[in-house]
Amino acid sequence: LAIADDVPEIHLNQGNLEFLAENWDQAIAHYNQAEALGLIQAHVLHLNRGMAFENSERFEEAQAEYRAALELVPEWQPALQRLQELQGVEAGQLEQAPQELN
Repeated sequence: LAIADDVPEIHLNQGNLEFLAENWDQAIAHYNQAEALGLIQAHVLHLNRGMAFENSERFEEAQAEYRAALELVPEWQPALQRLQELQGVEAGQLEQAPQELN
């Protein structure tokens, strides 16, 4: 089965599969490739990449991704919620953070 490496949606989906397998670095790499190829739904990419960073305990990068999603779609609840929960984690208010892909 040949996979087209120049289709951003394929990299988004591959990133999602790696995310579900808890392969955070591979997920991030696919999300980076999807972004480089010009994924139209970039806000989704930023949310998913943020969750991968968050699961990798790279909290500053996760916050930057959630903010990037909110720049594209202001008041988007999934990104707003993740950012608020992450800020709560950093303040020691929550015990667990990321959940599932959007």
